Amino acid sequence: MIESFNNFPETASNRELLRFLLGFGHLLDTLARDFQKKREIATYANKQDLLRQKELSQGESMRTEAFSLDIQAQKKKYELEDLEISIPLWEDGIKKLQAKVDAGKKRQAEISGSSLISISAQQQEKAKVALQHFEKAAAIKAYTATLLAVEALVDSRLQEAMAAYEAMKQNIKLWLTLL
Repeated sequence: MIESFNNFPETASNRELLRFLLGFGHLLDTLARDFQKKREIATYANKQDLLRQKELSQGESMRTEAFSLDIQAQKKKYELEDLEISIPLWEDGIKKLQAKVDAGKKRQAEISGSSLISISAQQQEKAKVALQHFEKAAAIKAYTATLLAVEALVDSRLQEAMAAYEAMKQNIKLWLTLL
């Protein structure tokens, strides 16, 4: 093959054809790289979107748990306030209510101890984790938008390269008819 190429007469049109073919080969290499890059970007953008959806789901779950704990804390707070009002009234009442007073004091001790503080701490932690998930989801969304902008740029380059490819293909057909 090389011998026949070396025996090929060197004329201006043959040199021009050789330059054209080298440029055409370079264009095909560029197209192949850009198509591969486009596939990689699309795959990565899809993975990022799935990760963002997971973060949103986890954030929503944490927010729901935090809300549930907040309701529990409010119930305990109202129960504590109710007991704080009821106990003195029971103590001023008749002796048969003394058993109710003792039970109320026992419950008051349980609630005002670590139970309310523990629920409040859990609620704050769940709310903090939910916020972290939402922040991650927002960051992923911004990053995905950047990836999609890069993908649009690559699409534009691909369209330009395809137009150049079509023009070169037409030139090759024309040259082949002239040979």
